[in-house]
Amino acid sequence: MRPLVTPLVLAAAVLCPTLAHAADGEKVMVEMKDVQVDFGRLHLSVNLLGWEVSGAYDSLVTSVQGLFELNDHIFVRAHSTVPFLGFVGSSNGPVRLEAGVSFHSSKLEVEYESVTLESERSGDMIHTRSVQIPVPNKNSVGLGAGILYRDMRAEVTREDDEFLTRARHLTAYAGLSGLNSAGFEVKVEGYETNFFNYRWFNGGLDVLFDIVQTFGVDPSKSAGRFGGRLWAESIFGPTAGLSGRLEVGYMPGETGWFFSASIGGGLHLL
Repeated sequence: MRPLVTPLVLAAAVLCPTLAHAADGEKVMVEMKDVQVDFGRLHLSVNLLGWEVSGAYDSLVTSVQGLFELNDHIFVRAHSTVPFLGFVGSSNGPVRLEAGVSFHSSKLEVEYESVTLESERSGDMIHTRSVQIPVPNKNSVGLGAGILYRDMRAEVTREDDEFLTRARHLTAYAGLSGLNSAGFEVKVEGYETNFFNYRWFNGGLDVLFDIVQTFGVDPSKSAGRFGGRLWAESIFGPTAGLSGRLEVGYMPGETGWFFSASIGGGLHLL
């Protein structure tokens, strides 16, 4: 376990069991059975089933991504999006390969989180009972940059006619990036089942700039070189679990607006 993590995790263990307030104001005894903020240095996910849509195409896609934490301040990451299973999806689907590095400031923070203990439906209303518990979170925020290769369908205008063609781009990106990880398992007085939540998030907001552009059919006017995107990846589980990725933005080079979502499974290693 890294030095950043040890003091707060030990403090959480010492303070448990403790009293917590339920939503109705009642005090209940809560025992922290497990607390984690580090899930390893290597985070891998394979999202086999996904969908991507833009003005020039829509396609089933598969995405694969990985992030390696060199330390608490430097991360390297890679990502790829291809047609579903690489060959089953539409031939009009996108191919994106990217690699980058992020420089972060990391810190531990205690955040109060709501744990739903039970819920009951009464007519059109759903009544829930929950409790607020203090949970250590690892939060990292910083700057990221990298290179993105894209082979995508594009709609170009040539002599007042519209053409659908493939376009290849070498794109640089830079922007804000963030990481959040937290995990816990609690035993609540009066309930036989333990309650748990383990999550890992990585995301960013990037500016895109095309360094190189090539088209199957050259447009009459120069294609735009600037774009932007918002993306997020997640893995739910202490060592393995459900993973997902969302991405939305505007790709330069006649690709335009796009939206992508995929789900699969992820692992935390090392």
